[in-house]
Parts: sequence; C-alpha cells; structure tokens
Amino acid sequence: MVGGLLGGGLVGLGAYAAWPAGAEAPGGPPPGAGGPPPATVKVAEAAMKPLQPRVDVVGRLEASKRAEVSAQVAGNLVEVPVEAGTAVAAHETVLARVDPTIPAQLLREAQAAVREAESAVARRESDVEQLEQIFAARSGSSRELKDARTDLEVARARLAGAVAEQDRRQTDVDRLDVLAPFDGVVVSKMAEVGRWVDPGDALVEVVSRGTIDAVVDVPERLIQRIRAGATAAVTVEAAGEGGAPLEVSGEVFAVTPDGTGPARTFPVKVRLDDRGGRLKAGMSVTASFPAGAPEPTLVVPRDAVLFNPRGAEVWVSLEGEGPGEDPLPMALPVPVEVLFGDGTGFAVEVLGDGPLFPGARVVVMGQEALFPTRPLLIDGPGSPGEPAATPGDAAGAPAAETLGGDA
Repeated sequence: MVGGLLGGGLVGLGAYAAWPAGAEAPGGPPPGAGGPPPATVKVAEAAMKPLQPRVDVVGRLEASKRAEVSAQVAGNLVEVPVEAGTAVAAHETVLARVDPTIPAQLLREAQAAVREAESAVARRESDVEQLEQIFAARSGSSRELKDARTDLEVARARLAGAVAEQDRRQTDVDRLDVLAPFDGVVVSKMAEVGRWVDPGDALVEVVSRGTIDAVVDVPERLIQRIRAGATAAVTVEAAGEGGAPLEVSGEVFAVTPDGTGPARTFPVKVRLDDRGGRLKAGMSVTASFPAGAPEPTLVVPRDAVLFNPRGAEVWVSLEGEGPGEDPLPMALPVPVEVLFGDGTGFAVEVLGDGPLFPGARVVVMGQEALFPTRPLLIDGPGSPGEPAATPGDAAGAPAAETLGGDA
C-alpha cells in the first residue's frame, strides 16, 4: 500500500519528477556515489483533532476614534505645543492656543454693553413706577403709562441681547485653548505658530488610545454567521516580540449592514485592547469567527509545513521503504492546503492521495536538504523506539477557511 502511494506520489510531483542524466538531484550525491547519503532530520506525528470550523478574514487595524481638531475662535496662533506622536489626555492637554487680545477686548465691550442695558432697564422701571403712582391718583394719562411700559419691555429685550452677546464673547475666550477631545495620540500637525485661523480650520489630528478596532470585510455568504457581542480571535501581524504575529481576542463591536460596494462585503469591527500602544492603526490582521460544530481535522506541527512557489507541502517519513534488509525511512513530499494556523499546529487538507494521515511521521527539521526517496536518519523523539512529538493539543480550537480582504 505504501509502495503504491510512493510510486503515485512521485509520478504526480512534476517539480521533482526527473533530473538530467548524470546530474545531482537537489541535496543528492554526486554521480557514481552509489546512492544518496541519509539526511538527519527531526520528526513529529500528524494527528486527527476535533476542531471547530471557523472563518478567517484578513483586514487592518483602525483607530477607534479619529478626529481633526479645529479652531473655534478666529485669531493668530500663539502656541502649538504638540507634535506627531505626542500623547494627549481628554479635556486636559492643550493642542493649540489662539491670541487672546481681540477676544478679550470684545468681551470687555460686551460687558460694558450689558452694564449700559442694565442702567436703561433701571431707568425705565423707575419711569413706569412713577407713572403708575400718578395714574393711581387719577392725575396721569393712561397713554403715557402704556408708552412707559413699552419702553421698559424694549429695554429688557436689549439687555437680554447684550447678555447673550456677553455670553458668546465669554465662550470665545474660554475656547482660546484648543483641548484634546479624548485620550489619544497626535498623528498629524497641520498648523504652526503665527498662522491666522478661522473657526473650523484644522489644527491637529488625533487618534484614540486604549482601544483599537480590527476592521475586516466579510463576504456576503458568511455575514449571517457573525453577531455583535461575539468573541473573535485576532492575529496581528508583526505586533509580537521581534516582529512575530501576536494573537489577541476581542468583541465584535459592530456589523455594518451595508454591502453595496463592488466587492459585496460587509465591514465588521472587532474592538481590541491596544496593549499599551503595541497595536497600531494600519497593521494587518486576521480575524477568526466560529462557524460550526467541532469536526475531525488533520493537524501537523507548524514547522512541518513548507511554503514555496508550488504551494504548501509536508515531508513524510515512509517507514521500511528503503533498500536492504533493514531499510532506513525515506522522504516524500505531500502537497497540502493549509486551512488555518492555531497555536503550535496547522490544520491541513491533503491534496491528492499522498501518505499523510493520523499517526504519519512528518519532518519538522531538516526539510531543506530533502528530495524524494532520500533516506532519513531520525534524530531525537521519533527515532526507532522513541515516541514522536505531536502537535499541541488543539481540541476544540477553530478550523478555518481564510478569505481575502482589505488588508
């Protein structure tokens, strides 16, 4: 049975099919050497694990909040004390300051107008009081009293307008200091000291810190499987130590019900802790969503899978296939499709009928020197009489299909 698989596997591997006569196969011996020397490798066992199917979708990190903070008062900038990268605190950090000279002068004028209006109201109230006394003594005209009361109402209206203007000018003075709207980091500075600004002119751009969103575009055939509030596993490329991937988890924060774009995908946001700023907007991510009940899945160690231009492959150690009375194991590459990566293993599907099955010994170190049928010397666990290592226990872990998105 294994011999048949070996023969069929070798016929199907065009990349390894034949080397010119007299030429050395990759990693093989020179012509006339009497057979290739064995390669020393380490092996582990493939295993069948109950894994939960899942959907893997690639995307990117986006700031939970992003704002272009603008001026609210016209005037010259006298201070812009932040730079790109400055951490800011909500309603405390001053991002920019407008020259207070003109706003302060306008406030004083408004305050003076209020005092004048208050005096006018006091005079009109006195006039009305006197005319009411005269009219009560039947010595005055009702028309004069009516006109005095009208003048009083006009004076009160003018006072209300003056107070409103004073409040507006006071608000302008209070807004001379442009404060950070939320805890975050400055990512762009768009104005410098000396520039004249009008209300609405952008000064700095700030993104939030503390939380960050993984945004992935989910195809329409899968969107019904995802619910807000569910937990999703997210792998962030290059966010771990030394630039390694970092695996985190978060809550599905929003499922946008709008897939009208050309790709017919629906944006889904997963809210994450930014790990003290380690996770940054723009980083590539892969979000995983549960998509069914656990089912048996073939798992191999991550180190057993080689990726090359032909695709992914796993080198298998075929026992008892070499020449001689006590033959050494032989190497054979088996093409696979990687379904997902989780922990220390990859869930894979065998392409074709290669001899990769639960319990098969797969090479996890030394594959670079292998070519089909090369004899193997197994080093460490997995050598004759020693149990081979198996992939990390992935029971109940998700299996996945990986889908392209806007990375």
